[in-house]
Amino acid sequence: MRSHVAVGIALAASLTSTAAQSIKFLGLPTSATYSKPQVLAADGSCPMSPYSYSGTVAPFDEELSMIFRGPIQIAQIAVYNQQAPSKIKRSRHAHQRRHGHLHDQMEAKRDVEAEVEAKIEERQEVYATINGKVDSWANDYFGSPPTPAPAAPIAQPPPPKAAMGSVEETAPAPEASTNVGAGNWARTAYYEASSGTATGLSFLQNNNWVNYLTYGAVLGYVSSDGQAQSGQPAILEDTLLPDNFEIVVSSAQACNGDCGAVAPDATAYHGFAGANKIFMAEYSMPLTGDQSGLNPDKPGFWLLNSQIVNTVQYAACSCWISGCGEFDVHEVLATGATVGYATLHGGPNFQGQAPGAIARPTTGTIKIVAVIAAGQVSVHVLPADFSFDSTLSSDAVSAIINSPDIQEFSLTV
Repeated sequence: MRSHVAVGIALAASLTSTAAQSIKFLGLPTSATYSKPQVLAADGSCPMSPYSYSGTVAPFDEELSMIFRGPIQIAQIAVYNQQAPSKIKRSRHAHQRRHGHLHDQMEAKRDVEAEVEAKIEERQEVYATINGKVDSWANDYFGSPPTPAPAAPIAQPPPPKAAMGSVEETAPAPEASTNVGAGNWARTAYYEASSGTATGLSFLQNNNWVNYLTYGAVLGYVSSDGQAQSGQPAILEDTLLPDNFEIVVSSAQACNGDCGAVAPDATAYHGFAGANKIFMAEYSMPLTGDQSGLNPDKPGFWLLNSQIVNTVQYAACSCWISGCGEFDVHEVLATGATVGYATLHGGPNFQGQAPGAIARPTTGTIKIVAVIAAGQVSVHVLPADFSFDSTLSSDAVSAIINSPDIQEFSLTV
């Protein structure tokens, strides 16, 4: 959620809400263009250049970061990528294995026949640390084009300056199978508040005010209570994030000149990559009764193109206005409201807020999943006993996205 608060409230007020458990968005344009910042200059300017994209779920097939706004208490977070039949293992230097949770993506650049080019464009190279080993596999949700020769390994950037005390060191990776099976989904990032477990992700916040007058607040590490800047990575405590405080959750791979434009002095990390990915979260959103300040008693969970958070999330110098993508998974739009909504924002390229209202978990928790896969963008409320296991079967994911009570909503393009 950026500067569309008033718009969102107006939309919510104009819709006839019905309870929703599953929402599927229809009508994403298969190709469009947005403006990408090239650099954040010393005078505060940021020259842009047009960037064209294409694909059935684009631009959400680009790297994404999660944002949580209080009042919210996060119990669990999990990110999954799908494993395709052609699995390629690669080793890493021991130091890199210790710190690396690389979830980078590559466009397949192969000399193949014209009829398989569309499928090749969907193939992604996914990297993840599983059982202490950095593995990679071709991420291909639909079908298998001709098997290309293995690509050269991607050079891994060094860990961030404050690597000691990072989430990878303070909490071991959850146990997972190295080979989860063709078509199944491997958990590549996980956080559990009750045990202090965190792997494959980083906790950040727009709390760096060094260049505020020039750019606005940019990303820095956040303290374990989610309310202050930290000099090094920290794991979020099992605590209530207060009204209007926001946490940005990106991958554990620090940017090293490979994230595009980054705000000066920002603590920038790659987002979660892959054309097909799943974001799960469990949280509560208790009522606080707050009526003052900015966004009082209006919690939310959404996904942003990581270019937005790595430049300036709440200023003009990002790709947000031109449509690089925002997916509001579950956002409460009115102070003290007991329901939230799912919305897609794509600047001039697409817009739409689904009318189905998702209950706000004022007591207890909700388990919710955002799916960007199978050619669709959707959100689903999960059963209370659903487990964020280290592996999800293709059948389990299929059952989620093909829910019989799914509500389909067509975007405005």
